[in-house]
Amino acid sequence: MPMTGRFTLWKWAALGFLVLLLAAAWWWRGDILQTTLDPKVPFQTYSPPKAPNYGDERAWLAMPDDDTEILGTRADVFFLAPTAFAGGEDWNAPLDDPKMLLRLNRDILPNYAGPFAEVGPLYAPLYRQASVYTSLTTREDAREARIFAYQDVERAFQLYLDQHNMGRPFVLVGIEQGGLHALRLLSDKIVGTPLQKQMVAAYVLQHPVPVDLMQSQLAGLRVCETSLQTQCLISWGEFLPSERRQRREFSDRGYVWDAKGSLTSTEDRALLCINPILWTRSIEYAPARLHAGGVNATGLEAGASPPPLPGQTSAQCVDGTLSIDAPRAPSLQRTGGWLDRHMVPSFNLFYADIKRDAERRVMNWYDDPNTPKPVQTLSDSIEIDDAPIHTID
Repeated sequence: MPMTGRFTLWKWAALGFLVLLLAAAWWWRGDILQTTLDPKVPFQTYSPPKAPNYGDERAWLAMPDDDTEILGTRADVFFLAPTAFAGGEDWNAPLDDPKMLLRLNRDILPNYAGPFAEVGPLYAPLYRQASVYTSLTTREDAREARIFAYQDVERAFQLYLDQHNMGRPFVLVGIEQGGLHALRLLSDKIVGTPLQKQMVAAYVLQHPVPVDLMQSQLAGLRVCETSLQTQCLISWGEFLPSERRQRREFSDRGYVWDAKGSLTSTEDRALLCINPILWTRSIEYAPARLHAGGVNATGLEAGASPPPLPGQTSAQCVDGTLSIDAPRAPSLQRTGGWLDRHMVPSFNLFYADIKRDAERRVMNWYDDPNTPKPVQTLSDSIEIDDAPIHTID
């Protein structure tokens, strides 16, 4: 064979090999990326990032400038953010990780804390959250990283109670990993204590909540069966019909706390689902015409949002998860690559529904004669000089 022919054959073989290599890389891209996110060190020998100092405002994603001047019929919002740290060298996030901070401030606060902006002041601690990688593996190290993250949440909540709350009612909000930690705050710090009457409601969203917890760790806390109730628990995890794998992982590969503070699987356990259009626990179908509206507030400040887009989805609780329709609006559709799909979306499909519900429950809490009303903060005292007394003859 002439040299030119052999060279051409070699080029075609090399091109074919390159195409196969690229195809294999695309097919196994998730596995490849997952490998890069693995810290590759056992958690037992891992040196975690520096602990946050919650006396420093830089350890908080959000908090009011002066909570001694908070008046009126409002409630605090204690907000626990979802996973925004991908991983790599660390099991748990350094608090100064720039990509995590960008996602938290650009996507999470405006979309997931935003619906609660009218309820009252927002307290959102940064914490050394477990990485996305910990949700992709069943290794014991991953569970240890999530257990470790809770100690920051517990310290932040205690400081909030000691130095900021001053007896006001509060709403507890936990999204995805934040929902996991909110569940332990409920069981360890709130249920069965005077704080339970101060709590307007707990929103544990995008994280599985086994129904049996209501008879064990959360015994004494009721589920929000209607939109009028307070001092109760709300939870759901939403999925499109095409997201069968994600729905199965949510139900069977999730973790919740047991009575000893360890993590146990949600596999084969019935899950709590509250329909965020009807605000009931029933399996009744809620048509899209009742949907108050989704919002994509990415890039906006918390509390500032474009007008909600109503009628975008129906909702129905099916086997413990929320089945939804694909929204028509492009801004309410998932975008991004493999890693983005393992985090909560950068929009909130039930933004307006949650906003309306939270405001209504706060009003109902104040209207309930059995809830402990906060004492209004008095203004600073004024020194008055002694004045002489003159008698009149």
